[in-house]
Amino acid sequence: MILTCHYDACSVLPDLAMGGIQALGPAVHLQALEGLQAYRDQLKRDVIFMSFGAHAMAHDGKYNLVRLL
Repeated sequence: MILTCHYDACSVLPDLAMGGIQALGPAVHLQALEGLQAYRDQLKRDVIFMSFGAHAMAHDGKYNLVRLL
């Protein structure tokens, strides 16, 4: 299973974007990881967490990876 997220925000200068929306994806990843830890020994498939720094470009990388797999 591949779980993806992006950690940038929509802004001309992403580092100056207002709010914490860029933290939402990584926060969800951490919560999912925490939830899966209890079932770590029972999982039959690998779980891959992927974070991207550019929202639009992240989709290209994700689609290319899935295409290759």
